Amino acid sequence: MKVETQASRLERMMRKHWNVETYRVTLPPVALKRKDVKMLDPGDVLLLELGHLELLLVQKDETKASLELSEGEGKYVTLLPKEEKKEIHTKKYELLYPSFGSMEIPQLTESMVLELSKIDLYSVALQKADETTVAEGILVESEGMIALEIKKVYR
Repeated sequence: MKVETQASRLERMMRKHWNVETYRVTLPPVALKRKDVKMLDPGDVLLLELGHLELLLVQKDETKASLELSEGEGKYVTLLPKEEKKEIHTKKYELLYPSFGSMEIPQLTESMVLELSKIDLYSVALQKADETTVAEGILVESEGMIALEIKKVYR
């Protein structure tokens, strides 16, 4: 006979109604000419024009929050408020997001602390706004700036 306590029943009910949002952890988007996106090859290096690591939480093509490294042990990041801003696509340029993967967050709030230990900061997927992966690569330093070296291209 299975005995169910009030606490376990409440936990089971809450899991059914748990609203979890999925966000991509990315660098700021890079605008490339559409013809240049088609001509990407392994070994190419994209200058991201970043002096330091700026991480964003993005849903589709909307930036929901920016991330700042917090003090302490481990890979913890603090969320800073950011107004929702939809990036603009043009006929000539395509916005590509250097993405580190996605994470699920129950409720995004200001000054929230996240652990990014499951995210590999060395492996980067270059994705379109609809999360289609165009290329994969690694972060490198070029001319004192953060750059992305393309390792694999998907056509």
